[in-house]
Amino acid sequence: MKVAKAILFVGLFCFLGLENYAQNVGIGNAAFTPNASSMLEIQSNSNKGLLIPRVTNAQRNAMNPLPQAAQGLLVYQTNVAGASLQGFYYNTSTTVVPNWVYLSTGNNWSLTGNSAAFTDFLGTTNNMQLAFRTNNAQRMVISSTGFVGIGVPFPFATLHVNGTIRFQNLAGLGNRPVMTDAAGNLFAGAAGSGGWQTTGNAGTFSTNFIGTTDNQSFKIRTNNLQRAVVLNNGQFLVGTTFSLGNYLFQSKANSTHLTAVYGESINSNGSYGVYGKGLTNGIGVYGLGGSVRPGVLGAV
Repeated sequence: MKVAKAILFVGLFCFLGLENYAQNVGIGNAAFTPNASSMLEIQSNSNKGLLIPRVTNAQRNAMNPLPQAAQGLLVYQTNVAGASLQGFYYNTSTTVVPNWVYLSTGNNWSLTGNSAAFTDFLGTTNNMQLAFRTNNAQRMVISSTGFVGIGVPFPFATLHVNGTIRFQNLAGLGNRPVMTDAAGNLFAGAAGSGGWQTTGNAGTFSTNFIGTTDNQSFKIRTNNLQRAVVLNNGQFLVGTTFSLGNYLFQSKANSTHLTAVYGESINSNGSYGVYGKGLTNGIGVYGLGGSVRPGVLGAV
């Protein structure tokens, strides 16, 4: 049996056209002179190639330590395992502990930049997120749905940030409102602009106002309780949320505030505490009293 195998092996190399010229070897379908720069040259005049040893990721990881240092050892990994891609790996270590380097296909992004085409992109082609790391810690991620997360592993909005955000063009002294223009660009408004400040506003114009621009009432609160309201028809109500009639100003007393309207004159020059003037059939001041108290009460 051994003799038969030896004869078959010799016959195979004779068929392939094995040529040995001094210190280099050529293997091919026909006799040829191997390249003088190579120890081994393989030529094929048919649709055949060189098949490198194929291993799985687990098998490649199991090649540690190597029986002997083998810098330049080449294998082909047949599967994808986490971040370990399928493809060729070569060993760069000069010791028995291998250092496997993935043999790039040439389509990877270079650390020094790429000359990219319009169709090139950085990202994933399957339903997986794209993570960005520094110091081997994830800092940013783009989910498979297009959400961008900074400081969060799973973003739930178009931009989801865990931490502070600083806009350099919004920097300046004082508290100022952040505003947007018609194109949606953010900018810092002047101090006191864009809203009424709790400490007052300066630089106001005759066109500025407090109120509503739609058909809604304007409500005033203290201690989170409504105290007054200007209805959308212009009526001003104090102490009540419902109009009591076609009156421009209405005030309603309650158990806390026993007098709805009170006026006091302390001058002797003919001033009035409460004054109303009716024209034609109108009434200047009108008060509706209950069973105990009058509607209008005045004292001199």
